[in-house]
Amino acid sequence: MERKLIAASSQVTTTLEGDLFLSGGCTRPWAFIGDFNVVHGNHEKRDDLTPNPISCWDILNWINNNNLVHVHSSGAQFTWMNKRKGAQRIEMKLDQAISNTDYLDAWDSINCRTLARVQSDHEPLLTLQNSDSE
Repeated sequence: MERKLIAASSQVTTTLEGDLFLSGGCTRPWAFIGDFNVVHGNHEKRDDLTPNPISCWDILNWINNNNLVHVHSSGAQFTWMNKRKGAQRIEMKLDQAISNTDYLDAWDSINCRTLARVQSDHEPLLTLQNSDSE
């Protein structure tokens, strides 16, 4: 069953979706993979402006409070760009995979990587899981 959640901002949506999911007592391996539309700090953004500290704090607090982890990804450092050139160009790492530790423990190998951007301003993520017992 697909569930849609609408909120005033994408950061609120992400937090609400996560809180609803986590409050449901899900004890199985899982991961959120996609556009979080927020960076965790300056290291995930390339331009002259500092990211909104409240947004950074919100996502980091949500990750820490729920004992979540980042699934390591390879490929492009930044997954979104505003398609401008020169000094007006902004690049950020908005697309990520965040999971519970059970997800990491459930697989012998997990490979999350960016794919080439085609028409979107985002680079898609591909996540492959492998278990030696399969």
